[in-house]
This record gives sequence, structure tokens and C-alpha cells, in this order.
Amino acid sequence: MVNKEALTIDIAEKSFCVFKGSWISLTRPLTLTGTFSTIIVGTLFANNVHHIDMGLFIGLLLASLLIQSSVNMFNDYYDFKNGQDKDKWHTANNAVSFREPSFHTVKYIASLLLLFAMIIGLWLVLHSNIWVLFIGIAGMVSGIYYSYGKRSFSALGFGEIVAAIFLGIVPTNLAYMIQGNDFSLNVFLVSIVFGLLISTMILTNNIRDLKKDIGFRKTIAIRLGRKTALRLLAGILFSLYGLTCLLIIFQVLPWQTILVIMAIPVAKHLYGSIKRNIQIGYMKWIAWHHWLFSMLFVAGLLFAF
Repeated sequence: MVNKEALTIDIAEKSFCVFKGSWISLTRPLTLTGTFSTIIVGTLFANNVHHIDMGLFIGLLLASLLIQSSVNMFNDYYDFKNGQDKDKWHTANNAVSFREPSFHTVKYIASLLLLFAMIIGLWLVLHSNIWVLFIGIAGMVSGIYYSYGKRSFSALGFGEIVAAIFLGIVPTNLAYMIQGNDFSLNVFLVSIVFGLLISTMILTNNIRDLKKDIGFRKTIAIRLGRKTALRLLAGILFSLYGLTCLLIIFQVLPWQTILVIMAIPVAKHLYGSIKRNIQIGYMKWIAWHHWLFSMLFVAGLLFAF
């Protein structure tokens, strides 16, 4: 019996498939706000306690960006390997330019990025605590298995939860604790805000890919259906702003972070475009919402601290 998965990858490599874009676009730079915003927020809370080590901050930021970039590349790699996202690649008959990564090289570059992240991670361990190593390994494993295999986290419908934990909760707390601080309940509550924020991005992507994912994944959007998934997205967006307001009321967050309400019109536009099924605008608006919310949040902390 022919192994369809092996045949797909064999055909892809023999036909010299090339990504329709640059290496930079393959890392999905608009999604990287999910990494640096959480680390900046955690570091700002740490700086409010005592002076921070800029070397640790920069090292953690760089390692996290490398991990997320590699995960994004692996996600595109495995999607194409499993028969999805054919429109993102084309067949090249001549040499591939530096701006057009070929399919068979993606996994090697993504693995190299992970290797660099591990080297930086070991340096962080030597200058902080051993638990950074275990958290880093857990983050890399969860990132790879987010899209790897037929029983990946995204295929089983755990994409939003995994992203909320490892792109929201974990990096915020890690950025705070790597500066020599103990666990803080306040920082943990703030990290939930960013867990909700990144989960809106994953859920939006899954709603957009409903038809494409059928037969490949059982995402939450597929399990719930489009209408219910839309209600869930609305609920998460409402919870995102509601939790932020509650944390301000109970003085966990400074009142200046109320600036985030300026991102509400973008959230409304995002939800409206999804409801009207304007698929072209899905990820553009969710990326802008994530970026705007994060920057307004950070600005509020900078004004306060």
C-alpha cells in the first residue's frame, strides 16, 4: 500500500516546490507580537520590583522569537506535507533565489533556529535557574507537536489552549521570574490576559480555515461549527477586555492600562469581517488587534512604572 504522506513529500521535493514569499514572510512576522509583547510585559513588572538584567531580557526575547519563528515555519512545512496550503507554493524549474525558500530546506532552517534558541537557552540557564531549561524544552516540544503528525495539538483541537499557555501565560511569567523574582499571583493573572489574546488569533485562523482543515484536523472551530465558534470568539474577546478592566479595578494593573479600550474598534471590525465571511481580512485584522492591544498595554505600563 502506497504511503500517501511519503509520496506527497517525495513529489514536493522532486518538483522543487518553492514558497511564494521570502524567508521573512515564512516566519509570519505579524504573529511575533505574541512573543515579544508578553516578555516585555513580564519584564516591566520585574523592573517595578528591582533593576533588571538587560542581558537576560534580550536573551529570553531572542530565544523566544527564534522558537516561534521556527514553529511557524514547521507549521507551513507540515501543512504542505499533509496536502494543505498548495497555493502557498509553486514549482520552480531553475535555481531558487535566497528570497524563495524551497520546501525541502524549510525543516533544516527551522531546526537551525531551534538550535540557536537552545544555545541561548543554555546561557540563560547558566545565568538564572535550572527550571528555565525544562520550561524551554516544554515550549519547543509543544511548538513542534502543534502541527507535527496526524495527532498534533492543532489536529486534536488543542491549538488555542496550547497557544494560550506557551505563547501567553508561560512567557509572561518566565520573563518576570528569570529576573530573580518568585512566582507572583498578580503577574500570573496578567498573563491570562495575554493567553486570551493569543487564543483569539488561533481561533480566528481556525475559523478561516474551516473548509481547508476538514479531513486533516479536528479544530475547535470544526468541532463546534462556524456559528458556535463565532460565539466563542466573541466570548473570548469580551473576556479579554472584561478581565483587563477587573484587574484595573482590583489594582492588579495600573489604571493607565485602560488605554487598551482603544483597540475595541479593531476587535469589532475583526468580528464583523469574520461574521460577513470576508476571508481576506481575517488574519490582517486579528494581527492588527493583537499588535494594537499589546502596544497600548505596554504603553500603559510604561506610563505607570
